[in-house]
Amino acid sequence: MRRIAADNSKNRRRSQRGYTLLELLFVLTILVILAALALPRVMGMYESHQLQTAVENVRAHLAASRMRAIDTGLVYQFRYEPNGQRFSVTPFEAAEGHSLPTLEGTLPESFRFESTDDDLISTLSQSSTSLTGESLAGSSTLNQQLLILFVPDGSATEATLDVVDEQNRFVRLSVRGLTGAVTVGGIQQRSSL
Repeated sequence: MRRIAADNSKNRRRSQRGYTLLELLFVLTILVILAALALPRVMGMYESHQLQTAVENVRAHLAASRMRAIDTGLVYQFRYEPNGQRFSVTPFEAAEGHSLPTLEGTLPESFRFESTDDDLISTLSQSSTSLTGESLAGSSTLNQQLLILFVPDGSATEATLDVVDEQNRFVRLSVRGLTGAVTVGGIQQRSSL
């Protein structure tokens, strides 16, 4: 009887001894390899999400321009810097006796605007002034700009613009002239020549 009890205690000690260092290193190596394989995909998804977030912010400001034009009965303009990051929403003409706010925004550091149809959008030079009398050369306003106009009847200047990231991926925003509706395309890769 004593011999059976002694054999059981030896078996119990063997089954409780744990893992060897070699087994732990093997499992750790497998985990590191799996993480290394997954990291590029996770980073790509994160960068795509950042691009989509930046585009959604611009789309919201474009839609706000249209809504402000309809609500106030004034022509509103969405101005942006080609190959830059800044944009603003302002009335195109000064409203008598009213001080209407200007909405300004900036794309994140790794993104920029690119215009796809410069001939359809009015270009403002650095020396020009806005119709409210403010100089465009100031630090709080945009310098070289392109603009999209939104009219109180809901229509707008037909235009397209791209938001581009550092990897030359872009999302195209299109403003439809008849309705002023803004459509957002998918993420595309620019061919590098």
